[in-house]
Amino acid sequence: MVFGAAKPRAFQNYVEGTWGEFHSISGKVDYLLTKARLGREAATAERRLTTHLVPVREVLRPEDLNFNQLLQRDLDDHRVAVSLIPYLLSERATGPALFPPIMAVLLPFDGKSPTDFPALESPYLTARDDMTMQVQDAGESVRISKLYDGTSESLSPISYGRLEWNSEYSRLVVLDGQHRAMALLAIDRTIRDAWSNSGGDKYRFFYEKRIKDLLRSESVNLDSVEVPVMVAWFPDLFGPKKHPHKAARQVFVDVNKEARQPSESRIILLSDVDLTNILARRLLSELRNDVSASLLPLYAVEYDNPDAKKTTSGRWSAITNIHNLKSMTSRVVFGPQQYVDEVNRAITRGRDRTQDRDSFMRKQLRVDELFGPVLRDADNQPFQRNDLGELHFPATASGTLEGAFASGWGRSILVLLSDLHPYKSHCSALTALKNEWVPSDAVDQLAHDALFSGVGMFWTLRDAYEYHKEETRSAPRSNAINTKPEISKAWEILEERKVEFHKARSQIYLGTSEEVSVTKCNEAFELFSTRACQVGLALTFATIWRNALSSKGDVSLEEGAKSVAAAINSWLQSGSDSTPSRALFLHRGETKPINVLGHLDVPRAIEFRYFWLEVLSSAEALKHLSNFDPAGIRTYRDSARWHYLKTWIEIRRKALRTSDPNLSDEELKERSRRSATNEMRESLDYWFSLRTNDFDAWHQTSQTADTSLDSAPEDEESVDDDDESNE
Repeated sequence: MVFGAAKPRAFQNYVEGTWGEFHSISGKVDYLLTKARLGREAATAERRLTTHLVPVREVLRPEDLNFNQLLQRDLDDHRVAVSLIPYLLSERATGPALFPPIMAVLLPFDGKSPTDFPALESPYLTARDDMTMQVQDAGESVRISKLYDGTSESLSPISYGRLEWNSEYSRLVVLDGQHRAMALLAIDRTIRDAWSNSGGDKYRFFYEKRIKDLLRSESVNLDSVEVPVMVAWFPDLFGPKKHPHKAARQVFVDVNKEARQPSESRIILLSDVDLTNILARRLLSELRNDVSASLLPLYAVEYDNPDAKKTTSGRWSAITNIHNLKSMTSRVVFGPQQYVDEVNRAITRGRDRTQDRDSFMRKQLRVDELFGPVLRDADNQPFQRNDLGELHFPATASGTLEGAFASGWGRSILVLLSDLHPYKSHCSALTALKNEWVPSDAVDQLAHDALFSGVGMFWTLRDAYEYHKEETRSAPRSNAINTKPEISKAWEILEERKVEFHKARSQIYLGTSEEVSVTKCNEAFELFSTRACQVGLALTFATIWRNALSSKGDVSLEEGAKSVAAAINSWLQSGSDSTPSRALFLHRGETKPINVLGHLDVPRAIEFRYFWLEVLSSAEALKHLSNFDPAGIRTYRDSARWHYLKTWIEIRRKALRTSDPNLSDEELKERSRRSATNEMRESLDYWFSLRTNDFDAWHQTSQTADTSLDSAPEDEESVDDDDESNE
């Protein structure tokens, strides 16, 4: 190894401490154990390190990221402000507060865009402060120095190290402990009056007043506040196309497996080992990159819900969410085939057979046209094409699979959610709200960002508002909190905007914004936004595409989806003054409702597929389905209708059992069968103008073909709404 002077390169930032290494799924990780400190301005590495531990939202512009570049779960400013900062600043007899170590990784950036590091140059030896150091540079981005033992001519067992970097090319991103890091950073910015131009100025409302109040009331010695930090890097991922950001994302998943569980939404955004998650994430990237603005806007999709087990949308501005997109992707791409082709087959509990899902995926994505019989993985090892599966695929194939999905089934999913009348109405009203809302001040900007740009901000404002409300309620009357925080005002602005939005959506969707219509519209959209409804829509398209398409070679999946959306729209928007408003046909409070479902858990997707098949079989809809076989669609409709009648009968049987427990089993069967059949007959006549004679003829034919009328589908209330296998 060559001994000489360090290369004449200037590095602005450095940390030093004890170095070590560990191995992860992403490969080797080197690290330095050091600490960050609070206190007076000082030209020390530990004091300066605090300013570098910025959250990822200030390192990266969320609007510039694709969803494969997201590293962390959302930062909860409310929790930091009311829990962690008081813990750090409160006086205690036991000594200074202690935080577990923060883990930060050094990653390459070009401005605020992720990039690659230069390749590591050959190591050399140099003298520094009477020590011999082994040094490696990666251009002007990074310098790694480790103490060298001249006696044994190897690295010293003392394991002293130093890491230097320039912020123009490299930034520290907190992988674990971002809330602890934000607590340090917020205190530091407050005592130095450094919020302005920090990149986090708009978040100061959560922190500044509370920190100043604590500093006035507590006699804490800021110089005593220090937090251990692990600064890590990937020594084998320097150089072009080595993807250190991807490795960091995987390390984040690894270190959080045994810690506080990330939300289900964030797991989908981060996971690289499940192809369904990768494909669902691609849908979000397609929306973000939609320069034509022909698809639903990304701000109409919820993908940042922080609740660990929550899979339903909680944001009123969202018409779908990452879990709906994943479920739609799962069913149309992975099936299994029987759930797509057999419309009367109930979706059962338990996991589907892996081989069935994988086999169906290879057909749906036409894998035999994408790859030769044998692929090569990253290590150039052979991988059989017919072994490709949801959890078994080489990383080298994921990009091709993503592209095939995005241009085919992925595009069709997005078209259905963009062009269908209810979803288009929602997005039109939301976009109109965005365009006319010019924030008047910083508080108004917070509320605006919570809906349209600030990842996680909606939930933070919600929690902060509820906290202040409880704080005010529980305070003694003499100490009543009269000054409303800006964050509470921001949440109230959102509540006011929600009312405006609901009126605008009702006007677009129903043509009226009268109070009773707005209420009905809101209730209808609660159905349209469910996974059951949206997965049912995707299954409808997948079913008729696979089995009722007349000219598969002449029409693309996107064109097919557009024609299906146009067909459904023509029925929803048709009718006259003497017919019911078809836009509300799924509303359970309407006259002679077709929708009698109680719980709308995910297996109810097949019942919603029936609703959509009933619509597509109408004369109005079929005019737009020239590429599909009307007889084939009606055949599927008839089969799905029969399954739904059995569901209806079971619902009535349960209701009768409760209202009249003295009925015998035979009486229950007969009365529930007669009641459900008559109700369906009247409902189909009311909404679809199906004549009694035609209904009775269908009923007789179906009953003759299937004598298992008493074999009802699974009890609708026995399935957990958030428990969907494989999804």
